[in-house]
Amino acid sequence: MPDIVFSDIDGTCVHYDMGETLVPFCADVDFEGETPLGLERAEFQKDDARAWVLALPESSSGSRGIISVDTLKAYARLQDFGCRVILVSGCRCSTLIQRIPYLPQADAYVCESGGRIFYPAQGGLSLVEDLVWRNAHSSLPPVQPSTVAPETYSGDLWEFYRNLKSKGINIDSKNYSTAFRVKDKRVSGQDVPSSLAYSTNLGSLDIYPKTSGKLNAAIYLMNKFSSGPESSVFMCDDDNDIELALHVSRAYLPGITSESMQKTVEENRNHFYVAKRNGIWGTEEVLSEIMSTL
Repeated sequence: MPDIVFSDIDGTCVHYDMGETLVPFCADVDFEGETPLGLERAEFQKDDARAWVLALPESSSGSRGIISVDTLKAYARLQDFGCRVILVSGCRCSTLIQRIPYLPQADAYVCESGGRIFYPAQGGLSLVEDLVWRNAHSSLPPVQPSTVAPETYSGDLWEFYRNLKSKGINIDSKNYSTAFRVKDKRVSGQDVPSSLAYSTNLGSLDIYPKTSGKLNAAIYLMNKFSSGPESSVFMCDDDNDIELALHVSRAYLPGITSESMQKTVEENRNHFYVAKRNGIWGTEEVLSEIMSTL
């Protein structure tokens, strides 16, 4: 029985590009009779399957994710059974904050590939950062206001950033403070200095301090919540999830979105549960499977 359920966000509980049909939004009434916080509800249809979903705000790339109502209920049931739910994502802090009303309520939120950890404040719709963890990364400057440009940051991470920028490399650093994303095939993991770490995510290269990463953040939280890998599981799907997936007692995959994850699953078949269905139904399936172990 797990004490902690770690969960990735994109491709795990939030899904995109499923060839879906979203029947016109019904913002007047939700599945319980009221629309909480004015969130948009839609009927999702794929083949002969239907589900009620919440449609997330459109991303900077123009894509719009969905999360099913039954998914949100299932995460809540895990907490009712005494499990801690921790969301772990490579997304930037501003994206996480924008999504909070649409995501499963969690005991902790990890973003920027492990660089930042937040806890819900009273009421659950605002976050408080764990500055002990944030300041543990020696290759980063102290916490900076969002108005400060990364070109002025100190530390190994941002020195490497400036080096890449000077070579015309395509980098996404907007609203990041503990990581940045390289969207340029001219840069590979072999180019990353030994003082830093990297992972591939959504086809890009995320670069961050060696003290960061999903695994290190998860170990920190296991210790904080007096748990350990033998009492933790991870819902995930992509290359940047592999280290943590192998560290915990079992990993549950709603789908597989990278060749490296597929290879890892084939080499460790007993360690992974892979859903038989895809998308939101795969998420609901693995949540049900985890519930069966409680």
